[in-house]
Amino acid sequence: MLDKLKFMDGKYVLISNQRDPNVSASDIFFTSRKRVYVETRMRYLKNNIKVRPMFLRNNLRIEGLAFVTNLSLTVYCLLEQLLKKAGMSESVRDLFLDFEGIAITKAKLPDGTEVSHVENAIPFHYRTLQKLGLLIGEYQPAH
Repeated sequence: MLDKLKFMDGKYVLISNQRDPNVSASDIFFTSRKRVYVETRMRYLKNNIKVRPMFLRNNLRIEGLAFVTNLSLTVYCLLEQLLKKAGMSESVRDLFLDFEGIAITKAKLPDGTEVSHVENAIPFHYRTLQKLGLLIGEYQPAH
């Protein structure tokens, strides 16, 4: 038994239904290794969403929940790419935690003037948004 294990040591067994002769074993291997990214997103989709249980009977509401859930996952993945592109080692989860206390208040005054105010933002938040290329609109530092 030990001899069998020694023989297999350092080998990675992968079974595929790929029949294209132009696709090499290393192509199949590296493609399978990328699967972890998709599986991680699906785990986030199933586990990290913190909402109370919902029992929906209306098809339109079920579709709406599925849409919002997938949109959230898309935003998560886009932020992950922005962090990577900016060379930042912070995770998206940590980024969400860093920004959870920020709010924007918008109001329309009786004279028609629109005002907005970003609350609880500190210079760190503005630097982070600048690095990510998201320092736009109302999210400009106060002067």
